[in-house]
Amino acid sequence: MRAVAGRRSWRVIVVLVLLVGLCGTGTVLYFDERNTRQETRELSVPTVPDWVELDLTTQEVDVETQQLTLYLTAVPHGGLAQSRPRSSR
Repeated sequence: MRAVAGRRSWRVIVVLVLLVGLCGTGTVLYFDERNTRQETRELSVPTVPDWVELDLTTQEVDVETQQLTLYLTAVPHGGLAQSRPRSSR
């Protein structure tokens, strides 16, 4: 009887260790993926005072229809960022 009880406790310990390992791995992978998604990439460094920064965000990915929804925001810098409306006089 003691041999059977010893095997059961060994199996319970193995299952618990595997469960903790899988949960820990899942948590680490989640944070890694989240950090990768929020990453900024610079294609070039602006060399002129007036330039436009493009902010591209992926909003939705539809695997079935192979379509991607993107949002593009233009952020002007320098002289282009001055938002003084011109009068039409």
